[in-house]
Amino acid sequence: MNLKETSLPALPSYYSKRSLPQNFKKDDRELFEKEFERYIQASKAHVLEAAVIVDETIWDWKTFSFLDQLSHPSPLSKKAKIKRFPSLLKPSRFVEKAIWMTDTWAHNYFHWMTESIPRLIALEGDYKDHKVVLPKRLENFNYVSDSLNLLGYDHLFFSKDQKLTIASLVSFDRTAPSFNYHQQVIKSIRNRMKVEKSKVSDRKIYVSRRKAGKRKIVNEEELILQLMRSGYEIHQFEDYSLAEQIQLMNGTSNFISMHGAGLTNMLFMEKGAKVLEFRFRGDTTNNCFYTLASELGHLYYYSQNDFQTPNIHLNSNMILDIEDTLQAIADMESLTKEG
Repeated sequence: MNLKETSLPALPSYYSKRSLPQNFKKDDRELFEKEFERYIQASKAHVLEAAVIVDETIWDWKTFSFLDQLSHPSPLSKKAKIKRFPSLLKPSRFVEKAIWMTDTWAHNYFHWMTESIPRLIALEGDYKDHKVVLPKRLENFNYVSDSLNLLGYDHLFFSKDQKLTIASLVSFDRTAPSFNYHQQVIKSIRNRMKVEKSKVSDRKIYVSRRKAGKRKIVNEEELILQLMRSGYEIHQFEDYSLAEQIQLMNGTSNFISMHGAGLTNMLFMEKGAKVLEFRFRGDTTNNCFYTLASELGHLYYYSQNDFQTPNIHLNSNMILDIEDTLQAIADMESLTKEG
């Protein structure tokens, strides 16, 4: 791989040791134990000269190879690479200086904020004279342009059938394995993406997925009545711009929601805030919000709840275990009162 090494930014490797959930039960150890400790590899920035981008993949003429490790979450198959070869013969749109920071999962808010944005922030604010190049399929997701504007980077979208030739392309490695995070860069997001500070502090909020296309809470109204009695505000992030979401979270001390992309916004809470995730019962795989809370220095709580349709697993609606959930809320509130 013809990557030009210079004195570019880099992140060190380390072992991440995660804090236990605040309401951890010994019987639930199996749910979390795979993520109690994780090795986070070193990562670094690269400069690639005379880069070509076709079909969202970086091509290096000097080594005659696709650098799919910079553009895809997993390696491309030989067949997929061969399929891209004819596109190399197309006419090019020329770009002098550019940044590549994304992959094929970036259309999801969680992946954009925890995997793509860290690759840009890891560049330490340099390369503002470079344009971030992005697949056109991301153009309709407002949070993409909004987040780049907040960070002060110009950007351009290109279509899937378009070929780009870039004189100098800067790209940072993935900063951590998927669903994991490099603490140094993930903690800096809340300081780098600044908006007007919230005028309200110590907010307690519940974020509903009632407007989502899937994974809703069947018996949510019973929960909402209880939460409102305890002083919680009820929100749907779909109602707000990215800047408004960030401002809301800046002033939030207690954040409750079910497993889903909305929990990503714990990124913008102050260190030491409390997060409660409604999990599906027995789920030993999806710990991305537990690990995110730990890396950010938040206090993580959970409740276990049932699938409405078990055979579709994580796309199922959820039936809350009201007793377990109210106990988790009580545990979180108890710490709030003691603090």
